Amino acid sequence: MNKAYWFALIASAALTTLYAMRQDLADLHAGYVESRARVERLAEDREALVQERERLDRRVRHLGSDPVELEASIRESRNLVREGETIYRIEIDENAPMPKPYFSD
Repeated sequence: MNKAYWFALIASAALTTLYAMRQDLADLHAGYVESRARVERLAEDREALVQERERLDRRVRHLGSDPVELEASIRESRNLVREGETIYRIEIDENAPMPKPYFSD
């Protein structure tokens, strides 16, 4: 092979390297990869939200046909109680160890 070929090959490799460094292609690619991962996470979040919405839509349709469930839902969401009714709220410390189950023989 002649010298002109090798010179052209080395020159083109050097120019390609300089171009990549000047245009910061490595950072652009890293940004693209990061953006792509974010798009995938958002697509997963969207799918979860679509499923949640479908579940809530089914619940709303069910509430419309069941007056007992409708009343219970309204009472729960607005913290309402019936006259003479007593509400007991049990708060559990999430940091406390779970008690061992008791089994009688």
